[in-house]
Amino acid sequence: MKRYQKLVIMWLCLMNALGATAVNLSTDGSGQVLLFPYYNVKGGYNSIYSVVNNSDEAKAIKVRFREGVNLVPVLQFNVYLSPRDVWTGVLTPTAPSDPQQEGTISVLHSTVDNSCAPFLHKAGEEFTAVNIPATDSNQSIGRATEGLIEVLEMGVVVGTSAAALQHDSAGIPSDCELLESAWSAAGYWELDGSVDLTLPTGKLSGAGVLLNMSEGQMVAYDAVALDDFWAADAVHTQPDDALPDLSQGAPVSLLQTASGYSSATWVNGYQAVSAVLMKSVVNNQYNISPFITGRTDWVISWPTKTFHTNPELKAPSTPFSELWDGESSCESYSLSRNDVNTLAADPVQLASCGAIAIVSFKDQFGGPGVFQTNAANEILIEQTSNNSDIGWASLHFDGNSHYMVDNEDQGLLGLPIIGFAVQKYRNAGAGQGLLAQYTELLEHKYQVFSFADILFVDGFDQSP
Repeated sequence: MKRYQKLVIMWLCLMNALGATAVNLSTDGSGQVLLFPYYNVKGGYNSIYSVVNNSDEAKAIKVRFREGVNLVPVLQFNVYLSPRDVWTGVLTPTAPSDPQQEGTISVLHSTVDNSCAPFLHKAGEEFTAVNIPATDSNQSIGRATEGLIEVLEMGVVVGTSAAALQHDSAGIPSDCELLESAWSAAGYWELDGSVDLTLPTGKLSGAGVLLNMSEGQMVAYDAVALDDFWAADAVHTQPDDALPDLSQGAPVSLLQTASGYSSATWVNGYQAVSAVLMKSVVNNQYNISPFITGRTDWVISWPTKTFHTNPELKAPSTPFSELWDGESSCESYSLSRNDVNTLAADPVQLASCGAIAIVSFKDQFGGPGVFQTNAANEILIEQTSNNSDIGWASLHFDGNSHYMVDNEDQGLLGLPIIGFAVQKYRNAGAGQGLLAQYTELLEHKYQVFSFADILFVDGFDQSP
């Protein structure tokens, strides 16, 4: 208890010294920014997400979907949440309406939520390829069938605008039309986005669901929450605007270390976000037992990669090592694993060239993984004869090029990562004429190393 109180006091003192503007991983699952590591509409999957306003204040939020190859925005809009409100939406596969995209799969966003979302077609809004750069070799909207979601609070809504979004006893907002007109030509937000808006206060939380109805399988996860993101006034923009994004936060990060909290200053806001998401080693379990037709997929997402690898930069910004060249931006790393009998398999060298990687563990019989992912994002780990089919593994991102150095010359090893593992099992002997299927989601365990020592360890204890 005394140690906990000491940490709290240290945190409060640091936040006071930094002006309460240091980006940090929320300790209670709520914050000003939410990152959803993965959505997928391939292989029978639909994806559901929700955003909860845990405060007694009205909120303006930006909801953005980024495709999984280079994090290009494929849909973005504003939502205005009343106090204690929840916003929900679902992603499903659809045939693209653009004739130039014929023959591929697009994504449809739909919702039955009553909360105000100006200009959004709630019955169905299709993802668009309009933001994919003309220099990219892959112009297909099919690259958006898997990706990640980001939600940023733009401020607390007050005054007349807050009254307009307040729900009545039937759950219907008072006047969503007022908010839509505010963003129309000569509307008060079109002229000045700060009207009826005060500083963000956080307390947003979120969850995602990956649902395969045909297989009777579902897994759910919590969104990663970042708090104290904004250094100054937040940016309140048009519903389809590409801003705000993760580059606009405070260029200061706050990490919990073995001895307390450690702050660092950076040149750019996205570097501070990357710092709090840095992982040197990612640990999790796998199960590919043929007895239960076991499958395991690890989701590895790099939510800030596009800011570090933007081709407009003269060189990639560490910790990433390659600029996006219109086709790929690749990172190399390694995988080690031990089975349940502690037998170690030979390390495997891997490379990922997009913003999301699916590390898929399979037995010698092959077959689809848990997620029928885009081929560019899938990495296959096949079973070897000297190992059993159940165990745990580690991805090592502590190579020579994977590091960040802050303004005080303190370094972190790794890459900014979020994600989880999903295991899938099948029981053909559940009963006469019955086939039972199960899925399980396992949070990644991780380690982050400084250049000199371990900053913190969560889960498996493996010193370098």
